[in-house]
Amino acid sequence: MKNSGRGICKHCQNDFIKKDSRQIFCNIVCANKHNHTGKKKGNLSDETKEKIRRSVLARKRYNVNEMEDEIREKHFQKVIKHSKGKYRDYLPESILQLSSRTIRKIFKRMKLPCSRCGWNEAVCDLHHIKGKKILDANNHTNLTYLCPNCHRLFHCKIIGVEDVINLKDYIGETWGKFYYG
Repeated sequence: MKNSGRGICKHCQNDFIKKDSRQIFCNIVCANKHNHTGKKKGNLSDETKEKIRRSVLARKRYNVNEMEDEIREKHFQKVIKHSKGKYRDYLPESILQLSSRTIRKIFKRMKLPCSRCGWNEAVCDLHHIKGKKILDANNHTNLTYLCPNCHRLFHCKIIGVEDVINLKDYIGETWGKFYYG
């Protein structure tokens, strides 16, 4: 390494040999001490304080859901643009008319927790409350959204039909907003 001359440390005022022409501290310890003690909290200019105050107020007034809707709409437009005829221009009547992969994507975008216990570490399971052999089994009043544990408890009859919320009451038709084709 080429020496760039001698210098005086900005923190401890000791004489040192510079390894770089931009070096102003003798070592990392002096640099850290100077940077942590040199600027004290609360010594902000009035102009900076006003900028911070305005940004905080703006964030409070800005509706987070509107922002998420804008992001969702941009993504929706991007998907349409690149789908090349694969895009479904209508919303299916039941979520089960979609592939299991698409259903998982929708629920992941919605960030839904289990309808019974609130677990949301991963995507949960869609479960037929009264089974698949009834008339109109894929209706949202016969579907519920359960985590793997609650799903197992339902099959073991530890929890019953009265303990779960059907998909229609839980999310209604909002899943359509998260379906991008």
